[in-house]
Amino acid sequence: MQGIEQELKWTLEPVGHALLAGRLAAELGPPHLLEQRNRFLDSADRRLRRAGGNLRLRAEDGGTLLTVKGRLGEPGADGLHRHSEWERRLDAAAFAADPAAVAGWELPPAVAAALAGAPLTDLGGFANRRLEWHAGGDLLCLDATAFAHRIDHELEIETGDPQAAARWGRRLAEWGVWFEPQPLTKFARFLTAGGPPRRVLAWGDSLTAGCDLPAGERGRDWPATLARWSGGRLAVANHGRGGRPSGDRAGLAEALAESGWDAVVVLLGANDAREIDGGAPERVAANLRLLAEQVRAAAPRAALVLAAPPNVAPESLGPTRAIGPQRQDNLRRMEAPIRALAAALGAGFVPLFGRIPPDRLARDGVHPDGAGTDIIARALLRALERAGV
Repeated sequence: MQGIEQELKWTLEPVGHALLAGRLAAELGPPHLLEQRNRFLDSADRRLRRAGGNLRLRAEDGGTLLTVKGRLGEPGADGLHRHSEWERRLDAAAFAADPAAVAGWELPPAVAAALAGAPLTDLGGFANRRLEWHAGGDLLCLDATAFAHRIDHELEIETGDPQAAARWGRRLAEWGVWFEPQPLTKFARFLTAGGPPRRVLAWGDSLTAGCDLPAGERGRDWPATLARWSGGRLAVANHGRGGRPSGDRAGLAEALAESGWDAVVVLLGANDAREIDGGAPERVAANLRLLAEQVRAAAPRAALVLAAPPNVAPESLGPTRAIGPQRQDNLRRMEAPIRALAAALGAGFVPLFGRIPPDRLARDGVHPDGAGTDIIARALLRALERAGV
């Protein structure tokens, strides 16, 4: 069976998971309980993963479900994920099949194309305890997923209704259940769930430091959100400092001297945008090249991710409002040279210009609120995932 899977993925706290289970049972009746075991296959160098897909065997309800998924774009800000999905139901014994035998089964042509002759290997898997309810056209799945060193609690809502996020978000708020969108699939979290947390150095200016966040959102800077959304997979050190231009590397050597960095994420350029002589984008890229060379010399094994700075709201700028259009243009033009630099260095690249809606910027027109920093964190989390961190 071939189709499109569309589902909301929302992270829950354990207490919220238990509360929601009671609320849904009271409203919709007893759930259907599924004790699931999941096993994933790919080539040793993860060719299916690099092509945006995965191959899963799932033991549940006395049988085996063979599934091949392919990612369709990036997840939405509301936690909406879209995948192509091909499925076959098999007998219980199929769950333990040898990878070589699975390769000989009838599979979608995209699998063979991605593998390009490489044999399948067993990546391992995880267990999941699922409670299911049907509510109109929605399928609600309340999950407790056991990874190597933790249990993730999550609500998945399979739906075709574009208003489902708003509708169910209101219900959870009424019931006092905290949640936030989960940008990573269970499979993505599984791949990096083992071992100690990966250490990430976040280097930037006030956008990284979390300056001017509303009083009720302090601590919602993007490095903190990145760490929280990773479910313990990432330990992120925030080395953001307000006012830092791209050429200021004071303190970087000391930060890099701490051993064991798995990744360095750099978000700079917002302050340089106030230089309106026309050369700011190129100067930023040149400064970032020097910074990258310092990072590579001190932490050669760390993945490097460069982010081009986000937009501002020119009409809301304070002392620099008169140069607002030029400042915005500088930010827009920084994307191309930073992208080219990242490509030359083999680094990850995240373009942020145009991603922050004006109503998600503070009154100064520069600093994002909590929802705005979530946008940055979501983009950087995917970049680190692509870098294997």
